[in-house]
Amino acid sequence: MKTPAVRMMGGLLAALAACACASEGGRPLAVEPLQGPATAEIITDYTPALRCVADHARQQSYPAPRIAVGHITDMTGANDYYIGRRVTQGATLMAITAVSDAGMRLIERYDMGVLQVDMDYARSGLIKDSETVLRPVAQGQIQGADLYIVGGITEFNPNIKSSGVDAYAGGDSTKSGALAMSAGSYTIDVGIDLRLVDVRTSEVLSVRSFRKQIIGKELEAGALAMLTGGVVDIGAGERALEPVQTAVRTMIDRAVFEFAASLYSMPVEQCMQGEEMGVDGLVERGANAQVLEAVPAAGAPPAPAVQPTRHEIGLRGRI
Repeated sequence: MKTPAVRMMGGLLAALAACACASEGGRPLAVEPLQGPATAEIITDYTPALRCVADHARQQSYPAPRIAVGHITDMTGANDYYIGRRVTQGATLMAITAVSDAGMRLIERYDMGVLQVDMDYARSGLIKDSETVLRPVAQGQIQGADLYIVGGITEFNPNIKSSGVDAYAGGDSTKSGALAMSAGSYTIDVGIDLRLVDVRTSEVLSVRSFRKQIIGKELEAGALAMLTGGVVDIGAGERALEPVQTAVRTMIDRAVFEFAASLYSMPVEQCMQGEEMGVDGLVERGANAQVLEAVPAAGAPPAPAVQPTRHEIGLRGRI
């Protein structure tokens, strides 16, 4: 004789089979795609600060510097067997977006493939700009960069601290039940090192090193009941982890903001809306990021705030 639990399982299997075989005119029904939240613009804690620098740059009587972004590579080697790389491989693209948000003029140096192919075809007379005009190739037609940003993701510490608690309660009778619950949290850590370099002289004008702690939490609960002829087991849980890649983007945004602000001798507090900005060892309270190093270029002491920086003066004369 079948127990109630076996009969219930058989009914569920029959219902699933009926759903799987549902069709119209002998053909399977189309699956309705699952739609999540709408597409949103990526905003970090430093996006408003970057746009503040951009507003300041537009108000100047001289053009903003031309900045290129070199490779910002993942140097941690952090890898997971199932999900692959633990840290983003797109840090360079994040920095390009940040430089654009800061109002600087971008010079493409990251992917020169299309440009190189077009230049080669133009030299061979194979590209035309209209039906009767071939594309000319002239000396000096490609813009040069004044500065470039380069660096890497240098730290990934998967568990610098973790804690948790487990609880269980149950009886010893065959018809009793049990309750179980567990909760925990853990902290990981990522860090970056970026530098701003003068293209003409190779002088490193500024270095920024940041780290960001990332918090993860998990909660699980379950109930088990022994009933006549069957067992009921119910479990539920939730896990949440602050996005690691967004943390990397936030640190890059902060570094680019400080680089851009230094070119205009801007106090960083001017664009931070009252938040304490991490400069020269200060710890920022709002975004949980800490400055590890802020090194000016050797032989290039900061200019007084009321005067343009040495690099600004050079940019005015040659742009």
